[in-house]
Amino acid sequence: MKQILEIGRYCTTFLFFLIDTTVAAQNYYGEWKGNATQPNAETTTWNVVMRLGKESQTIAFPSLGCGGTINYVRKEGNSFIFSETLTYGRDKCMLGLSIRFMLLNNTTMNWEEIDSKGTIIAYGTLTRESLPDVNIVVKRVNKYPYCTQGELFVNGKFFCKTLELRFDNAKKDSSSIPVGTYKAEIRFSTKKNRWVIELENIYPHVYYKEGDNWKMKTVIRDFVQIHSGDYQIKSGVNLQGCVLVGMKYKDCGFVDSKDTFKELLDTYFGSATDPDESVRITVTVQIDY
Repeated sequence: MKQILEIGRYCTTFLFFLIDTTVAAQNYYGEWKGNATQPNAETTTWNVVMRLGKESQTIAFPSLGCGGTINYVRKEGNSFIFSETLTYGRDKCMLGLSIRFMLLNNTTMNWEEIDSKGTIIAYGTLTRESLPDVNIVVKRVNKYPYCTQGELFVNGKFFCKTLELRFDNAKKDSSSIPVGTYKAEIRFSTKKNRWVIELENIYPHVYYKEGDNWKMKTVIRDFVQIHSGDYQIKSGVNLQGCVLVGMKYKDCGFVDSKDTFKELLDTYFGSATDPDESVRITVTVQIDY
């Protein structure tokens, strides 16, 4: 029994470690640069370049001639602690230190270098450039009786597959949207309790027959979004013109849509849990199917 409890305690601890690491990585992706101050040192001001990403985390002090890797240790309140391992210039910089940083906003953080007792050795403010614009292209590829399959490209590169309703004269509850280029924004949907990419200003013309004559009217397509959805789509029931993303189809549905949308936010918006809402987005839809 004791062994089982110990295994359970280890698994729980490891799970929290993974959660904390993921949160740290997602919210701090990018290259951070700035100057650090080290009082009473021979060189009191030096520059810092810290890179955080999915595959690796590195630190460099170009003006001092040293640098290496950093690895997640723990979270303290709103701050994250990473251990520092110098891989070059070990004779030029202090060994055995750690990094502590806290995000102030999407582009600014407080940064500190601390010793094993938590004493601050150096401190400064690091910044990163705003995330680049995101240009999404939805290219419709195959049409079936109840859905349309397609491909989604981001900034010119294939990212995933898509699912939409069939195009049916741009009708609000039973049709995908017309081809065109639309502005979009990322926002949190309180109704659905998830992040979505919402398209703006969609006012298509709908043609209808009245007697022997064809007439045209303009409709407003509100709440058209790119979002996740692991289900079989049904016109007017669980999809009203939105675009689902994923990589694995099951008939007119996805089985991995949530993971794919999370990857989209992680990759291009800095985080799946706290994406950068200032990123400018355009969505271009190609081919009426």
